[in-house]
Amino acid sequence: MQGNKIFIEERLNDGPGKMRCRINFRFYMLLLSAVYFTMLYIFHGNLQSETQKPDRNKLSMGVEMQNAFLKIQPPIDIKRKVLASHQEFVEITASRLHVQQVFTTSGAKRNDIEVENSIISTKRTSQMIQKTSECFLPAVTPNRTFQTIEPTFYVYSAYLDRRYNDRFVRIMALLSLNKGNRQLKVSCSFRNSSGSIVETTANFYELCENHGRMYGGFILSCPIPNSDVCHVNVSLQIKPVHRNYVVPETVQVRLPVTQLGWQEFPDQTSGQHENHGQHATFDMPYNFSICVPPLFGDIDVMRFVEFLELNRILGFQHFIFYVSTIKNPDMYKILDHYKKMGIVTIIEWALPSNIRSGQIWYNGQLSAHNDCLYRAMSLTQYLAIIDLDEFIVPHNGEITLTNLIPKLFDDKVCGLSFNSAFYDKKFSKSTSTSRLLTARHTGRSAIFSKVRTKVLIKPSKIFEVGIHHISKPAAEDFKVDKVDTSVAYLHHYRDCVPNYGMKCKDFVEDNTLLNTTSQLEDNISSVLKLVFKERKKQE
Repeated sequence: MQGNKIFIEERLNDGPGKMRCRINFRFYMLLLSAVYFTMLYIFHGNLQSETQKPDRNKLSMGVEMQNAFLKIQPPIDIKRKVLASHQEFVEITASRLHVQQVFTTSGAKRNDIEVENSIISTKRTSQMIQKTSECFLPAVTPNRTFQTIEPTFYVYSAYLDRRYNDRFVRIMALLSLNKGNRQLKVSCSFRNSSGSIVETTANFYELCENHGRMYGGFILSCPIPNSDVCHVNVSLQIKPVHRNYVVPETVQVRLPVTQLGWQEFPDQTSGQHENHGQHATFDMPYNFSICVPPLFGDIDVMRFVEFLELNRILGFQHFIFYVSTIKNPDMYKILDHYKKMGIVTIIEWALPSNIRSGQIWYNGQLSAHNDCLYRAMSLTQYLAIIDLDEFIVPHNGEITLTNLIPKLFDDKVCGLSFNSAFYDKKFSKSTSTSRLLTARHTGRSAIFSKVRTKVLIKPSKIFEVGIHHISKPAAEDFKVDKVDTSVAYLHHYRDCVPNYGMKCKDFVEDNTLLNTTSQLEDNISSVLKLVFKERKKQE
């Protein structure tokens, strides 16, 4: 560069060559500029290629690098983002709940008290969601699935149980009941509050109504330290009992944990619990709810809406449906309608493909019942577990259960058992042409079934629930009260079955529910018109 500068200055002093020297000067300036910009381009190109390499400490270096980073993040971070999205969705739905209910119920002649209760329920739902830690899986999360640990061992959900002095993670599981050829050890590992990995051995508890099928439901209880556990890793060790047993391969699965609504037993005065008598972690969004076992097959839309609307008149506010396989596509429209209103929670229930029909009792009904039991502990004060053809109806002059049920509970009562009567179409003297099943079938069996009972419970006071009874209260001093039929009983709308001591020859007329017919007709018409009118607009 210095030599070129001297050369140019010498040429400028020549008289005759002034113009030529000026041209050479411009040429060299252009050449230098070209060299400069070429080096600048090469330098910045190399710099950019280096910054695009995935680096966890430089998240702002571009979209490609961010995508590469996300691929190598642990599953917990992705899960938390999913949970945050789900939480935001539920909050938005809850915030619109009372507006939609006012609109829907105005044409169906709902009273102001119900609308006011809906608004209160909405606020409680929002409070519950806000107070739920980000790492816990919300109870209303619909898309849980059975995860395979080995070909005959599956886990579905996990719940943090802090009702006792010792804390546990309760895991809902399905597994083969063939115990003669192997011994199983389930291990649970998780991080404690200090960040250390802790491993404990699960205790097996077999549900009481597996009915001797090949597969049955279990509750696995993993002891945990005095800290919250947001995820649990479940692994299995198999010890063969016989030489010819081939031990299958096993995998470790990770389950997100849902916290129960209660820190410990509410209103409990027993001395066996140190922290008895304190309040729940957060207010329950609902007082009265219904859990329905897995829905499958061809379900009639009219019967389904009648079930929902009549139970709402009776005082129930929320419904939890486990959905397996429904053939009628209109059912999904109805479910979606009630879901948007905040009245229905839908839980996916798909049994593992390896479990064939007949290998488990009634589509895994018992396991669904108990999953609903633990799920409901953060949703509702009272929970009835019934089928679509059943209604718990007061017979003491009350129209709703709202005033009746709390009077039947005290500190020691964990649940109520209701005898049932068959409402068979052959029994009815009614000449009604109503489309309502409850208006046409007014004849019931003269005697009540003490076997085909159904229960209404306080979920927080139950460890295991059966199909027709409470299998295990959460404390030894809790009790189940049988409700006298003069107070309330179960209306069961189906053909009378003469077993378990039931006699189907004698019947009596029962017009108790006819006082709800007018309002029920209006409510159903309003729902069907709204749902299928919206569908036509979309089509």
